[in-house]
Amino acid sequence: MPIESRITKVKQLNLCTNCLRSGHDEQRCRLSSCRLCTQRHNTMLHMKHDIHANNKPSTSTPSNDCVAQSTQKECTQAPQATNSIALCSTLGSSSIPLATAVINVSDCDGNMHKVRALLDNASISSFITKDLQSKLKLPTYSTNMSVSVLEKKRSRITEHCDVAIKSRTQDYTTDVTCFVVQDITDMIPFTKINCDSFTIPPHIHLADPNFHEPSEVQMLLGAQLFWELMTFNHIALGKNKPILVETTLGWLVVGSIHTQNSKQKQPYTVHCNLINNIELDAKLDKFFELESVPSTQQIHNKGESECERIFTQTTTRHPDGKFVVTIPLKESPECLGDSKTQALLRFQALERKFKRNPEYKQKYIEFIEEYLRLGHMSENTNIHTNEISYFLPHFAILRESSLTSRLRTVFDGSAVSSSGKSFNDIQLVGPTVQDDLLSILIRFRQHKFVVTSDVQKMYRQI
Repeated sequence: MPIESRITKVKQLNLCTNCLRSGHDEQRCRLSSCRLCTQRHNTMLHMKHDIHANNKPSTSTPSNDCVAQSTQKECTQAPQATNSIALCSTLGSSSIPLATAVINVSDCDGNMHKVRALLDNASISSFITKDLQSKLKLPTYSTNMSVSVLEKKRSRITEHCDVAIKSRTQDYTTDVTCFVVQDITDMIPFTKINCDSFTIPPHIHLADPNFHEPSEVQMLLGAQLFWELMTFNHIALGKNKPILVETTLGWLVVGSIHTQNSKQKQPYTVHCNLINNIELDAKLDKFFELESVPSTQQIHNKGESECERIFTQTTTRHPDGKFVVTIPLKESPECLGDSKTQALLRFQALERKFKRNPEYKQKYIEFIEEYLRLGHMSENTNIHTNEISYFLPHFAILRESSLTSRLRTVFDGSAVSSSGKSFNDIQLVGPTVQDDLLSILIRFRQHKFVVTSDVQKMYRQI
């Protein structure tokens, strides 16, 4: 929804405008406030004018940081977030070398080719030119992504490929997925850079020895690799001189280089390319609006949808807080054969281990007694009737380093019965509901302090 509609909906549902939950208002809410202006409302309810009221726009020359700030503001205004790549070459009497490196790239036969690449931490994606992909004969895979440049001119990307790259200076190799484009940018740098005002130390191995010469860029390596390549060693060559930054690809020459020329005026030139990757909107939304719910419905297959339906219709909760769920089955338990024989053999092996390790036996006994005491299992009184029963083989693991449960018992639902099917085989597998690892790591980076904990017997509360 537009932000105004979100605010109206929150008021209609009588929710707290800070945490979006019911039962209290924003004045009594204990959760943190808006991350953009610190006022008592949710970040998803932050209005555009609030940004201008709390962050006065900068009048300085555009830079990568400015583009990043602009992108963040757009993310808070509407769902259409963008992934920006900003490149600058010359500015008045200063030249600005960009982070370029010559790397080895493997073709389809494993032969290495020298390729000039641009390192850009403002891009989430990596790119390769169509000419280079064809030269390397790399197989491509279909994709459908919209890319817009300056003035919202858009083009479509329909291919991506996997590229193996290798450093020329260190023992470093990795694979990267690149979107295939006709061109990445014009020559970099835009004009030849005058290097007379500084000297590169002789022991420095440059990632791009010809960084000052205008040359074609055939690959762009985005943020997925940028920070992995950095070693954070740097050498400042002095005022109005570049900075040398060490990476696993060699040393980069970055920063502003002041050039002293004749009295003739130099043209004020800014060479800039702006690429907006529309496919990555949802990821950037999560980056700045972590509490948001995805606007698009996840598409489930038939089994996942059926599993979710069973969960929705049958799940209840006891007064003590425990959840009660119905195990979603795709086949009748009648298809299971004899499982007692194998479970008994496994238990006899466990008892032989008890004889060799009395401490192991004692911990197991304590575990079983606790299981009964907590009501997490009960005796099967129908074992001698015609009712179908499935016996779960199990074994115990001693973990000396555990802070909560030194002995952990594993129940093997994949043990095959005499019919060739196990209990796991007849269960439906639901959709993935937890956040992806990237979102979890990003959420951790949003806070100064984080807490991790080991929840004891977590799965046994269900």
